[in-house]
Amino acid sequence: MPPPDIRQKIVLGTAQFQLGYGATGTDLPHATAEALASDILSTIETLGIDLIDTASAYGDSERLIGRHLPDTADIGVITKSPPWNERPKTENAGDWMVDALQNSLHLLNQKAVYGLLFHSPDAFEGPDRNQVVTALDAVRASGLARKVGVSVYTAEQVKLVLEHWTPDIIQLPISIVDQRLVDDGTIERLASSGIEVHARSIFLRGMLLLPPEQLPSHLHALKSTLASLDQELGGYSLSNRLASCLSAVGKIDQVSRILVGAESAEQLRAICSAAAHADTLSNTFKRYAHTDPKILNPGLWPSQ
Repeated sequence: MPPPDIRQKIVLGTAQFQLGYGATGTDLPHATAEALASDILSTIETLGIDLIDTASAYGDSERLIGRHLPDTADIGVITKSPPWNERPKTENAGDWMVDALQNSLHLLNQKAVYGLLFHSPDAFEGPDRNQVVTALDAVRASGLARKVGVSVYTAEQVKLVLEHWTPDIIQLPISIVDQRLVDDGTIERLASSGIEVHARSIFLRGMLLLPPEQLPSHLHALKSTLASLDQELGGYSLSNRLASCLSAVGKIDQVSRILVGAESAEQLRAICSAAAHADTLSNTFKRYAHTDPKILNPGLWPSQ
């Protein structure tokens, strides 16, 4: 059997269009964000990318997509609901979510999206969850979103969601250093239930692409890991790191899609080029995995 074409799994993440989300952590000025979005979105179709991931919480990213995605491009879009804690407590949770989707569709200049995800599983913890589930199912039935789902961080959150609802998509973290949801069987169970598994954080906000000596102090435990990886690959190079990160996730059969972010069209082309090379790597890199959430969850990193 031929190896999988990892390039076909790539989804363009768009948090970098404006927010300080990657290794630099610096928000972009308006004009710079406009130029970046235009540059990248004019490139993705030629690279074979057919899906974009965004969110209402990603600054101006939805509007940038609506403004700069070519009308002729056959590109699907996944967006996410606003953060659950921002909803008006007096409004029906389901109505709030549908209104937010309609606003996203307007900004995106789309009649419908490929996917609508709840940005976190918080909505499934309280008494409003029935309203949320009903609304998500209604959105799917209406055709405003072809698929619906949720973004999670942990196996416990996956379990919480599945106790009340069966989504079409679950987005979760996987990387060369974060194999927790692979090793505990979570991803296998999701895929066997027909749920699309979308992997995010495969570069750990760009940290897995840095030379070991450039890692911040709170990620000191990754220095020896990445140094060992570089030694195995014949020395540090960005292309080698990209290929190994993509290979470690892309060769997991149960992973349907892989989110990647880029800070330029050139960077996105480098990622896609590395994905072609990643198909040829035979190592699964399992020995580089860590389990400490303080390393693997950027939400637990110290503020800059």
